Amino acid sequence: MKKTKTFTLSPEMVPQNATLLIQCTDNKFKSDRYAISNIADRVIRKGQVAILRNEFYVSMGGLDNGDYWFEMGDRKEKFTVF
Repeated sequence: MKKTKTFTLSPEMVPQNATLLIQCTDNKFKSDRYAISNIADRVIRKGQVAILRNEFYVSMGGLDNGDYWFEMGDRKEKFTVF
């Protein structure tokens, strides 16, 4: 994955079937790819930001309870599904 802008996740603890908000802290996302991995580092889901924006949502539907990593570019942030 290419290097991207910095981002924050909200909330850090996400209910099942809710959404995770990803916000760009220094500009806008543009065609950035992302991946969600489980704690064992196995990629569970992949996606791409399709249009220029400074925030987007990712559904947690279908993910089991547990800890996950959201990866974009060279950044990796942990979140929990409950």
